[in-house]
Amino acid sequence: MKKIKSISLVNFTNHALVSFCAEVESHIKTSLPVENAALCGDFSASLSVFKDMLSSSVETFNEAILEADKKADGAWVAINTLLNLNVNHYDGAVCEAARTVLDVFDNIPNPTRLPYAEEYARLASLLTQLSAIPEETLKTAMVDGWIDELRRRVDAFNELRKTKTQTRSEIETGASKKARQALIDAYRDLVDTLNAMQLISKSDAFERIAQYINELIDANRATMKAKKTTRKGGKEDEGTAVDAAK
Repeated sequence: MKKIKSISLVNFTNHALVSFCAEVESHIKTSLPVENAALCGDFSASLSVFKDMLSSSVETFNEAILEADKKADGAWVAINTLLNLNVNHYDGAVCEAARTVLDVFDNIPNPTRLPYAEEYARLASLLTQLSAIPEETLKTAMVDGWIDELRRRVDAFNELRKTKTQTRSEIETGASKKARQALIDAYRDLVDTLNAMQLISKSDAFERIAQYINELIDANRATMKAKKTTRKGGKEDEGTAVDAAK
């Protein structure tokens, strides 16, 4: 009898947990005897709930980030449009002020179609350069209000992305935490059931399932060990570099 090994899923990231459980589910569904197909029911249901919850959370964040980015892009477009209009303004003072501000814009290529990291690095640089222009000049160019609005929208976008990063790296709370624990519990119950079935079933399918899951467990352990070793090596290298710098 090849009993399914024990493995703690507590320290798995959400992505790793879903990936592991999905592989287990896929193999079991295709390997279980027809008369025992229901054994995977609770586990599959728990996996589906957790996957849907994570997907919904990520989708909500992505939609919010997309909307925040559109607003920041809109502010940049509004300023650029106003400046290009006002460099031909009938009032010479407005024309001169607009030209001063537009020169800064022209030095930083349109960032609105770039990937987020590059776009917001350019917008940060743009806002820094614009802050060096006298407030009166920005006001005369008729873009002072829009520049303040661009700054607010860039800050809002960056804060949202920071929140998303923190949320994805932290342990899930509330409903997500409950769904995650339910999946882990369902996996443990499934393993206990499969191990028990090897004792009472005449089918050798359960032994083959156990062998597959054990191989999957070994592969995951090897991956986690390799990542841990890499992290330790990185820290050691970093420490050596700091010592050398001293």
